[in-house]
Amino acid sequence: MRFVGYRLVAPFYETMRNFFFPSISKAQREFHRLDPKLVTKLAVVGGGSGDILNPLLEKFKNATIYFIEPSESMMEKAKKRFGTSRRIFFKEEYMEDINLEDIDVMVLPFVLDIIPERKMKAVAKSVIVSVKHKGFILFSDFVQKQDAFSKLKMLILYLIFLPFRGKLQMSLPDYNLFFGNFKHKLVSEKNFSNKTVTSRLYQVYKD
Repeated sequence: MRFVGYRLVAPFYETMRNFFFPSISKAQREFHRLDPKLVTKLAVVGGGSGDILNPLLEKFKNATIYFIEPSESMMEKAKKRFGTSRRIFFKEEYMEDINLEDIDVMVLPFVLDIIPERKMKAVAKSVIVSVKHKGFILFSDFVQKQDAFSKLKMLILYLIFLPFRGKLQMSLPDYNLFFGNFKHKLVSEKNFSNKTVTSRLYQVYKD
């Protein structure tokens, strides 16, 4: 699932996002109870322009990081920042076509909110195949139940992105369409900006 037209918005994406929701940066730097010593393989799905990589590199100093992003323009920006790092492998591919093994932590940073509900099951399948048994999903995104002001800010963001995504998104998708496809346990949760933004750590169980 590729998002076309992001080349025009990539240069000012972070500035615009942080203006409307400054707590996003805090949520992306919340690692809960994860022990860096036990994390050797980490994957970021939908990493955007790569701003999340710096805190990940600092926190998980012994981990190899797979950075997965379907947008060519966003990937180019991420490579300009971190392309010289020997610990990061960049993979420009569809989110439902992830092909990794034994990932300790799969990071989903504000990506589920832009995935169409009809694609949730396919994305969930590729993510879970890649995560090892008792591995973790580090999920950060917008909370589905929001106050009127937060909903207005999100609608403005969706309107700005309309020319690039090709359709208007009026609400957040049902995250259960993703998490309902595998066994998991909520380990920890922290909310930001009056419960507008959340960061959650899930542990994954495989049969």
